[in-house]
Amino acid sequence: MFAAIQYRWRLRGLFRALDKNRREYKKRIAEAEKTKKGRERRDELELLNHLEYSDYTLFKDDIDHLTATYLTRMARRLLVPIPDYNDEQLWEPYDDRVGFRKMTEKGIAEIRSTIRGEEKERREAYLSFMIPLTGLVGVV
Repeated sequence: MFAAIQYRWRLRGLFRALDKNRREYKKRIAEAEKTKKGRERRDELELLNHLEYSDYTLFKDDIDHLTATYLTRMARRLLVPIPDYNDEQLWEPYDDRVGFRKMTEKGIAEIRSTIRGEEKERREAYLSFMIPLTGLVGVV
């Protein structure tokens, strides 16, 4: 439970930082459109758009890493299989360093589905025990 709250808190922080970054770039782009002229304006806008996209990909990588780490920990805790690390559809190269990979959206969806299925099975097993017990307590 604490891990889920911690994950949500960190994810919220990343999204807030991403939104702040986007607002900053929009302000800088609007300022460049008003003050610059001609080729200088075009170059400045192109640079700002490139920097904004570069920052966006960094934030997206951080969000993907946080999500994959959280889901992997949950899968280990629930003893469910983690997607095969060598499957190119579920893991993609991350960074220029050899051996570092990150989970793709398909991999995240697969592990999330597996976790939900396991949690549903555990919940159903718990309820199948608690419902008759509650009935017995009600009769007494």
